[in-house]
Amino acid sequence: MKFSTFIIITLLFNSNSFSKILDQAIVIIEDDVITQSEFQNKLKFIINQYRISNNPLPNDRNAFRDKVLNDMVNIRLQINYAKKSGLNVEEWMVDKAMESMAKKSGVSLTEFREKIINQSINYNMYRNLLKEDLIIREVKRRVVAQEV
Repeated sequence: MKFSTFIIITLLFNSNSFSKILDQAIVIIEDDVITQSEFQNKLKFIINQYRISNNPLPNDRNAFRDKVLNDMVNIRLQINYAKKSGLNVEEWMVDKAMESMAKKSGVSLTEFREKIINQSINYNMYRNLLKEDLIIREVKRRVVAQEV
């Protein structure tokens, strides 16, 4: 019995010592975090946007990375404020915004989606960024309305 307990404890400690950190929190914001993988995904997305628009990437990569991270922090703070204020953007609102963008581009929503995907843009990330943008616009609108 003692031997089996020893084996179990040994296995538990060994498995913990060999476990890998899958994702690290790089910024803690109130009760939220920005993880390394979130930051890397956002960075890849923005770099892809530069390439699609044929704009050169900034020369100072460290300043560029810092700006992306700072923007992520500011967005997260505004989204947290929106949550605390009871502000929420529903999926149908995102759908309407997507339809509007497709219409302005002169294509159907399906064609617009295909166009995004064909440009090597992660469609779900695109929708999430659009949702964040809608939330931030509403937060700014409310803040300005309160000040007036």
